[in-house]
Amino acid sequence: MQELYQKKYEAKILILASSMRQGGESKFLAEFTNLHPEFFFEIVSPDRLTDSDSISLAENTILNEAKGGYAHFFFKILRLVLSKKYDLLFVSGRKAGFVGHPVGNIFRLPIIYIPHGNHYLDSQNFFDKFYKKFDSFFLKKAFVYLISFAEKARYEKNGIFLRKFSIIRNPIFIKPKKQSSETEKSYDIYLFWIGRWDPHKDLKKAIDYVNKFAREVSDKSIKLDVYSTPPKDIQEENYYKECMSMQSRNWDLIKGEEVCYSKFKAKYTALFFTSKGEGFSYVIAESIATNIPIIAINSHGVSEVVGKKRGFLISNFQDFLKAIEKVNEKSHQIIENQRRFSERFLSVEYIKERQKKIIRQSIKNDN
Repeated sequence: MQELYQKKYEAKILILASSMRQGGESKFLAEFTNLHPEFFFEIVSPDRLTDSDSISLAENTILNEAKGGYAHFFFKILRLVLSKKYDLLFVSGRKAGFVGHPVGNIFRLPIIYIPHGNHYLDSQNFFDKFYKKFDSFFLKKAFVYLISFAEKARYEKNGIFLRKFSIIRNPIFIKPKKQSSETEKSYDIYLFWIGRWDPHKDLKKAIDYVNKFAREVSDKSIKLDVYSTPPKDIQEENYYKECMSMQSRNWDLIKGEEVCYSKFKAKYTALFFTSKGEGFSYVIAESIATNIPIIAINSHGVSEVVGKKRGFLISNFQDFLKAIEKVNEKSHQIIENQRRFSERFLSVEYIKERQKKIIRQSIKNDN
C-alpha cells in the first residue's frame, strides 16, 4: 500500500466517501478513479463492507474502511492527512461533507465536493435544516461538482449560491447491442423497476399504479419486475416490509438475477422510474444508453435527463395511463432521441476530459 502511494503520480487525491456499499455513489467513485490512471486515489469509507458490496477498483486506488461509524471515520481521515501529503480532497456526499469540509479548510487542502443530489434542501427534518446552513457556509469555499442543472437551481432556490462549480454528467459505459427488440413480450405491458428499498425511490407508487391499472384496464395485461439489493438498515427493512404487504400477481421481486440492460431491452416494454428526485440516476442514464423507453415521475433531476423527447414524464395515474397507451407507438422516435443524447452528453471521452480539467484547476488555483 505504501509503495503504491510512493509511486510517481501527477497528483495524490484523498477521497472521502459517504458510503462504498453497493449503489450509485460507489459505482461513480469506482468509474471516476478508473478513468484517471495518472492520479493516485485513496478512498476512506465509514462502512464495514460485506461480500455483497464488493467493488472492483483500479490499480491506482486504495480503499480504507473505517469500520466503526463516523468517529472512526473522522480519526482515520485525521491520521491520513497528518501522515501523508495530498494535493486534493475529493468529498463525496453530504455525510462525508460533514467531516470533509472542516478538515479540508483546517489543513488548507483544495476541495472538490460532489453532493450526489440535494433534495434534502426541501426537508423540514432538523438535521437537514442544520445541513442547509452548513452547506451555505462551506460551499462558498469548495469547487462543487454537480451532475445536473436541477441541483444548481435547487441550491439557488434555497439561497445557496455557488462560486465555483461545474455540471458534468456521469459517463455511461454501456453500449447498445444489436439485439432484436421485437421479441414477443410476456405481457401487453411489461415494466421493470430498479432501486434500493428507500422511501425516496417510492417503489410503493410503482406498485400502486400497476395494481390500479390491472383493476381498471381489463383488456391489457400488465406486470412489473422489481430488481433490488437486500435492505441495508432499519429504514430500508421497514420499507421492504411495507412493499411486500402490497404483494399481488401484478408484480414480482426478482432475486439473484443480474441486471442486464441489453436483455431488458428485448424483454420489457419500458423502465418505470418513481424516485422523488435524483442528482443523476444511473438507472435512467443506462436505460437511455441502451435505448429502452422510460416512464418516470416528473421530479427534479429526472425531468432534466428524460425530458419530453427521451421518455414519458408523469405526475399522476392519468398520466401513467396515457404513457402506457403511447409507449409502443412512440418507441422508435424516443430511441432515436436517446441515441443523440447519449452521443453528445454521456460519452466517456468527453466526460473524462472535463473531470480531468476540474481536478487540475482545483489543485492549481489553490497553489
